Amino acid sequence: MIDFIKILPEINHDIIESNPILKFQGNYIKSNGEVKEYPIKAEFQNLLFEIKDNSSYIKMNEHDYAIHVILSGSLHKYFNLQINEHKQNYDDFTFRKFLFVVKELYDKFGINPFLTKIVLLEFGINFLLPYNAKKFIRDSIITHKWKEPTIQTRFKNKNGKYSKGYLKQFEHQHYLIKCYAKGLQYNKDLNLMRFEIKVLKHKYFEDRKITINTLADLLNPDILKSLTNELHQTFNELVIYDSQLKFNSLKPKEIDFYKHFNNYQNWILLKEQLTKSNFDKKVKKYNDILLQNSSLKNDIRLLIEQKAKYLISHNLKTGYELTNFLEQMEQLKWVLFNTSNIEIESTHFKQIDYSNVLTKDELILTYN
Repeated sequence: MIDFIKILPEINHDIIESNPILKFQGNYIKSNGEVKEYPIKAEFQNLLFEIKDNSSYIKMNEHDYAIHVILSGSLHKYFNLQINEHKQNYDDFTFRKFLFVVKELYDKFGINPFLTKIVLLEFGINFLLPYNAKKFIRDSIITHKWKEPTIQTRFKNKNGKYSKGYLKQFEHQHYLIKCYAKGLQYNKDLNLMRFEIKVLKHKYFEDRKITINTLADLLNPDILKSLTNELHQTFNELVIYDSQLKFNSLKPKEIDFYKHFNNYQNWILLKEQLTKSNFDKKVKKYNDILLQNSSLKNDIRLLIEQKAKYLISHNLKTGYELTNFLEQMEQLKWVLFNTSNIEIESTHFKQIDYSNVLTKDELILTYN
């Protein structure tokens, strides 16, 4: 469910810089290897570590770090790179897998989730439609809150090569809505779709009264339920057009009205022409026609609900692991790392045994 993330760990940058598995690149003094100028960057398994110096233009609080660490990347892809060296996010990223990645961020890099601020967050789900995902996204997803969609059909990888795909995106001030034909992008089942929300500004959470500030908050089951509710609500806000709608029960004027709004331009034009109350009546009329004569939107809403519920569920064993880990991190929360008295032991960089994270069925990827 959780995918791309950008976070600010409250950790002394020397600890990250001296980590033996990170190979930083930047401007160094050749004689002694010290950093001459920030920023410096290192990549590890789809995670990007950046160390920047903001002391010249940001007034720092007493416990803030002038030179600070920024970590970004897809935690979903990171997990898959650990278990099968496949850089992909088309399978299911369950709560159990997410927990183990958060634990590994501490074991490998000393990143305490309670001391790690979230700057940017993507969350979403992959699910199988009973029909072609590209066709559904292209022809049936019309608009979200009357926004014009942007379309992307090619995706560039780090090798500079392009792969085919299909993405329809709606941009808002504080967030983006993304609808992918995920199977097309990765040469898997063409019915595989991804529905995702990318949060750009913390105002998104504030407006919805969701308390997400740190990485630890994403381990809270109540918070995850709130995010699944946002997926449900956001999909419900989409204007969906069903070309296979049962027209035999409709009057000719109703058919003309319904077909007229199979594109976002006509919705935007109507919104500009009418008062809010009259426009809302037209929206209700359209939705009534759709829901009374088609099960398309409700069917997909049910698929999203079922998959989201599965992704955030966990068994007692995972619950015990979560409780123990959070208790440990809570006890360490008050520690502000100081390189003058800390020794980094090799055990801080141990590899988690991912065979314990996956069930027998999950060891074989769902969409082979």
